[in-house]
Amino acid sequence: MLTKLLLTVLVVVFAWRMLAAKRHINVNERVYHKHSDSKIRNYLFSLVLIALALLGGGFMAWQWFDGYTVVNVTLVSPTESRRDVYQVRKKDISTNELITVDGLRIRLSRDERLVIDDK
Repeated sequence: MLTKLLLTVLVVVFAWRMLAAKRHINVNERVYHKHSDSKIRNYLFSLVLIALALLGGGFMAWQWFDGYTVVNVTLVSPTESRRDVYQVRKKDISTNELITVDGLRIRLSRDERLVIDDK
């Protein structure tokens, strides 16, 4: 979600910047100190865009890497006195089911409780 928000902000800022650049082309360039200020702004804008792209890419990579982390999940059922322990990737845990590393799909009832040990 954060990645989508950052990407949307990046596109809006880039489009706004391109429209602003078109407006500056039509203006007479008699004043030269404004030209140097616009160069600084262009470099700063480029730096901000690159930083946002790197942060967004890093966040996406971290989410992907963290999703493939294997954790131990203990399934506790209040109706039975047993506890089952499964190895599951974080990305495969949802509200009503989980998929183990071996490919076993386990559907959960409302009464069952999950205990996640990420060690």
